[in-house]
Amino acid sequence: MNITLNGQPKEISTANVQDLVAELQLDNIALVAEHNGVILRKEEWTKIPLQENDQLELIKFCGGG
Repeated sequence: MNITLNGQPKEISTANVQDLVAELQLDNIALVAEHNGVILRKEEWTKIPLQENDQLELIKFCGGG
């Protein structure tokens, strides 16, 4: 299946956001997911299936000074 991930085309085989985050080995502690323009709560990551041509943004917050 093909989606757009952070503005770039990406072929994936995962079913939902949580599975994709795990596949990409991302730390989900400070991670935000936006799916087709809607920011998802982490509880929704396993409930909303990814589909062909979806737009997904994964944004990691980091602190600094």
